[in-house]
Amino acid sequence: RCMRVTYDKKSNTAYIQLADKIRDGGVTKTVPLDENHMYLDFTKNRLVGIEVLGATQHLPPELLRQAEPLGKTEC
Repeated sequence: RCMRVTYDKKSNTAYIQLADKIRDGGVTKTVPLDENHMYLDFTKNRLVGIEVLGATQHLPPELLRQAEPLGKTEC
């Protein structure tokens, strides 16, 4: 198992991936949180990822510095 954090500086969006792989179309449910700044992604009732909009306002700077650039697809 691995957890990955990706970050797109241009859109200031981070994604915390909690599952080894999320295949295209694999997210079956997305639940908005925190006044639409965070979204929980589920596959069959299993939390697989968290999308964070406005990441610099909601996540520690150290986490964003260590995050992978958006687009890398595997752990």
